[in-house]
Amino acid sequence: MLQTYGKSDVTYDWYAGNSGVVGRSGKFIAAHAAHAGLMMFWAGAFGLFELARYDASTNLSWAWSNYVR
Repeated sequence: MLQTYGKSDVTYDWYAGNSGVVGRSGKFIAAHAAHAGLMMFWAGAFGLFELARYDASTNLSWAWSNYVR
């Protein structure tokens, strides 16, 4: 519950942070779980992308020096 300072008819504008999900805690938690899932998916996908491009025969210091230039 948001702080209402004793007023029962308080409304909050759409830009007032998380006030839009008051009374909908299930959606609030689901949004955070979905965001965490997207971050984990991105990290895994990028890890697979790097693994697909990995070349064990390449000297890593040489490869890194080509990107730093």
